[in-house]
Formats: sequence, structure tokens, C-alpha cells
Amino acid sequence: MLVKQEKELQEQAKRDLLTGIREFTAAMDKAGPYFSGGIFGFVDIAFLPWALRLYILKHFRGFELPESDDLKRFQRWFEACKLRKGVQDTMPEDERLLHNYDRYADASTKSKSLTIDSNKENKDN
Repeated sequence: MLVKQEKELQEQAKRDLLTGIREFTAAMDKAGPYFSGGIFGFVDIAFLPWALRLYILKHFRGFELPESDDLKRFQRWFEACKLRKGVQDTMPEDERLLHNYDRYADASTKSKSLTIDSNKENKDN
């Protein structure tokens, strides 16, 4: 969603991301607070860095999770994970990450793989 410059592709990526987050949420232990229940585990550790970057998508693409019943469990998981000291100690500064991702959002990155992938996608659509 971030590297896509065409509005239609951005909107499709938003829908796809929201679908994935809803599937992730549906697979969570109902009691929580973590993905598998009361223990902070591998799934939490693997997915949390991406969830912590959702504000980047809000900043550049206006993507926000809707406040809906089916995502309340996701929000509870997210808040519980962010409260952990180990997570707080390793969270990057928001402004620094926004600065780093700026070049992806405006397509000024010099990354060949992103340029190739983006061009291929444009030809495929």
C-alpha cells in the first residue's frame, strides 16, 4: 500500500490488509490478551513490528482500522503487547520511521526491487 502510487491500487491494498488483520484477529485466543492466550509468544513477536507501523499507513495513506466489534480483540492484543517493557524498550521513534518511509510513499526510493515489483504490478493490472 505504501509504495503503490495509483489510488485504485492503494485502495485495494487497504482492503487486503484489513481482510488479513480480520483473519489474524479471528484466529486469536478469545481470552487473550496475547495471540495464543496468556503467554506472549512467537506469533506476537513476529506480527507486532508490523502492527506497530500501522501509524505510517495512517500518515501517508490515511489508513485506519475501523472501530468495529470484530477488531476489538485486535485492539486489546495490540495494547497488551505495547505495554510490555521489552516492547517499549525497543520501539523506534515515530518521527524517525516516518522520515525513513517517506521515500517509499512518494516513490523516490532507489531500491531496485521495489521499482521492479511496482512496475511489474502496473503492467499486470
